[in-house]
Amino acid sequence: MAVARMSSFRPRMGWLHNWSGLVFGWLFFLIFVTGSCGYLRHDITLWMTPELRGLADAAIPPGEAADKAASWLAANASGAEAWTISLPDEKSPALRVSWEGKSAGEQLLDPTTGRKLKTPPRETGGGDFLYRLHSDLHFVPAIVGRILVSLLGVLLLVILFSGLVAHRHILRNMFRLRRGRGWRTRLDLHNASGVLVLPFHLFVLLSGLVTVMLLLQPWGMVSVYGAGGLGAFSKEAFPQTAVAAPSHAIVPSTPMLSPLVETARTRWHVEQVGEIHVHQPGRAGMTVTVAHPIHGLLAMRKPAVTFDPVDGQVLASVDENLSPIALFHSQFFGLHVAHFAGPALRLLFFALGMVGAFMVASGLLLWTDKRWHGAKSVTTVDRLNAAVIAGLPLAIGAYFWANRLLPVSMEARAGAEADVMFAAWGAAFVVALLTPPRVAWTALFALGGAALLGAGLADIFGNPPVWKLDVLLIACGILLLSLGARVRIHGRGARIEASRTIAAPSQRPWRKRLAWSRRLRNSSTGAPRATR
Repeated sequence: MAVARMSSFRPRMGWLHNWSGLVFGWLFFLIFVTGSCGYLRHDITLWMTPELRGLADAAIPPGEAADKAASWLAANASGAEAWTISLPDEKSPALRVSWEGKSAGEQLLDPTTGRKLKTPPRETGGGDFLYRLHSDLHFVPAIVGRILVSLLGVLLLVILFSGLVAHRHILRNMFRLRRGRGWRTRLDLHNASGVLVLPFHLFVLLSGLVTVMLLLQPWGMVSVYGAGGLGAFSKEAFPQTAVAAPSHAIVPSTPMLSPLVETARTRWHVEQVGEIHVHQPGRAGMTVTVAHPIHGLLAMRKPAVTFDPVDGQVLASVDENLSPIALFHSQFFGLHVAHFAGPALRLLFFALGMVGAFMVASGLLLWTDKRWHGAKSVTTVDRLNAAVIAGLPLAIGAYFWANRLLPVSMEARAGAEADVMFAAWGAAFVVALLTPPRVAWTALFALGGAALLGAGLADIFGNPPVWKLDVLLIACGILLLSLGARVRIHGRGARIEASRTIAAPSQRPWRKRLAWSRRLRNSSTGAPRATR
């Protein structure tokens, strides 16, 4: 009875794996690709703001840069209620200052001179747009997109589990690769990319789901905190230490921040600090809060120290002793976005994420490979596969080219870059639906490869290069061009287009011979007879 139940359970898991993977696989591919790009979002943003690259080589001590920013703010935003200073880091080599109050604003400064940049950077979505596309989607409200992506994450866990159950010999075939065997080769690659990188898939999925746990299961918070909702929950989970305002009658109009920055660096044993917040600048009760740098930190909640800027006394330390559950959530959030990772580790995460995208793409191709001698619906699915799998790299290449070709002074330029990307992707769908599958696969791979390869080469010869990203763009472009050439020579859609001319399975002579040999092997009497 147990054997019978298992024999029926495994096919059901296979059915669930196949059909849920097909229905939602195109969204999974988008999420995997753009999420992988999110690991390199700071490099992408620097690539898309070539005006800032000359600042990247400037080595300015953090305290000196903070003092220059405070001097500029004192001269240009003295009546503000709060200043925020973002020191140069991997996100941006510029010195960023902002202020709040009756008037608010933001400005980028040259860290070496403390003055406005001579050439302001172009407006762009940069790598943050691709990262937000991964988590929030685009054409829906952000909260709706985040809920949809969270539900897809839960479904992907089900798909991974059902795939492991449906595969009878998953451990035996983990390292198996039948080269040159058509769909069996793709099956081996699909299994290997799903199983060998399974720890990374689970790490990304579970850490991402923990970060949105209140969106998926808000009922506990609502039942306990009622009308207070998320605000009351956050206040208890992440308590803020009360800060007593200093009582100095005379305070400097321009606070000296370098001693406070050095104190914070010594306290945390770091070379750089994060954002600096000045409250009530130039007035009684002025305080300065120095935050821990986010890079190199596992938890998303950054420790911070609040100082009295007159005598340098520490007034409060924030979030250095979180509760266990708050620390658990903060660290899982940090695991998902990988702020702790250095350049090499982020590049490895990008590669592993693209392996996940390959797992999804190979699964979508397997669905059509196993049904290629069938109805027009299989041809339609293959066309959609071409539009998504080969069209998305083309759309991303168009996004990079839009950053270079759109006018620098254009209003709403970041939105226009995104529009170009989706217009290119829409054109890919048109090409895939109106042309034979073989032509669609070849053309879209070739166009996407040319776009990425050209973007990398143009950046190397036209600007101070971002070598890591330029080499990656060139490598991806060459890979896509080679895939396009392979499809043109061997053909993917050719089998689907020729399906109507292929004999039915019962009319194929090799199938008759195979059935005859099986009957001979299963015979229990005598030696098998020689066949004609």
